[in-house]
Amino acid sequence: MSRFGLALVLGVCSCRAVVGADGEHESVVEDMCRCDELRFLGTPAECASKLEPRLAGATEKTRAEWLKRYANECATCPKVLGCYYTAPTCSLADCTRSEECCGYAGGEKCDETSGECAKP
Repeated sequence: MSRFGLALVLGVCSCRAVVGADGEHESVVEDMCRCDELRFLGTPAECASKLEPRLAGATEKTRAEWLKRYANECATCPKVLGCYYTAPTCSLADCTRSEECCGYAGGEKCDETSGECAKP
């Protein structure tokens, strides 16, 4: 079982999950923001300040589904972008860089004038 699997099995559906064998509690977002793959969001603290509200603002069902996917597919840095580019962590609207947009892989870009993600 992955390091986040235990928290999901126990029904934890918030942004917090059990990390590590010592039982230390840590934000899933803080954990993923340590990955170099998300450095385009700034420092780990800046990254977390962008992603925490997005994940916390999702419905409980969406958040639980995202956390389950994260635990099963994206809990390592080389795979973290697979979950980042899945709502609610990527941006559907507000952005400062194109890489923040959910549709970035499909050519979506951040419009510098409006500060919003725009389809090509």
